[in-house]
Formats: sequence, C-alpha cells, structure tokens
Amino acid sequence: MAALAGHVPRHHPHARLLYAVFLLANQVVWLNTDAVVSREGVDGSSIFDELGIRNFEDSAREKLLQVIATTTTDHPHAADYVALLVNAYTTSGVPSATRLYDKATDNVAF
Repeated sequence: MAALAGHVPRHHPHARLLYAVFLLANQVVWLNTDAVVSREGVDGSSIFDELGIRNFEDSAREKLLQVIATTTTDHPHAADYVALLVNAYTTSGVPSATRLYDKATDNVAF
C-alpha cells in the first residue's frame, strides 16, 4: 500500500516490483502528454497524433504490467491482484503521490 503513494525503499528486495506498482498507480500524473506544449502552442497529445503514435498510455501500462507479472511469477495470480489493487487505488480519489510529496522542499505536502 505504501508503494502506491510513492514510499519505496531503494534497497528493498522487491524494489523493482514496488516501483512498477507506484508508476502504474500514478500513471495519470507522470504520463501527461499535455504537460508539454510547443512554442507554437501545440500540445503533446496533438504532436503524438501527428506523429502517428497511438495509445502511448496503453503501451506504458502494458509494460508496467509485464514487469509486475515477471517479478511475481513464483506467486500465481499475484499480478492480477496487484492490478486490481492499483485500479482500486486510482479510482478511490486518494491524492496521487506527486500531490503528497513536494520534491522542491523535500516535504510531504497535505
């Protein structure tokens, strides 16, 4: 549960899995293609469309789910349960990790 909000000790034995869970749970925040805008005012989504890149978000999600699946192969159905947990977290209305932690001040922001 802590990983969902970004609390992942770097030297945790399952850090790779926990980072994938964290990124999956907060994908809407870090994968905001409209966060970039050209000097001419064209947003990232439009640029991706013009380049013919479709479903960028889905590709990132699939890769993260693949990491979760490969790191939990010793535990049947664990990846499915993790995906359900992430889905519940993202639809619960809990603030994302970027809103909980202010990197500039190194403080938790409430």
